[in-house]
Amino acid sequence: ILLDDKEVYAYVREKDGQRLLVLNHFYGTDYTLTLPEEYVDEAAEVVIGNYETASLQKKMTLRPYETVAFLLS
Repeated sequence: ILLDDKEVYAYVREKDGQRLLVLNHFYGTDYTLTLPEEYVDEAAEVVIGNYETASLQKKMTLRPYETVAFLLS
């Protein structure tokens, strides 16, 4: 997803009815992105990330070099 975004590598993996959204930001500054509506899930759970807190929102800011994976409901 976000194929034209030059700062974020984002993808979804699906298996056995579960979906995992992964966002990878490779630059040393904050970066705000807008997710497509189909991936916005307020009940999403952080599976792993390199910052202590993260939340999935339609418009969200990734911190420098942030990577986070969300389990979508």
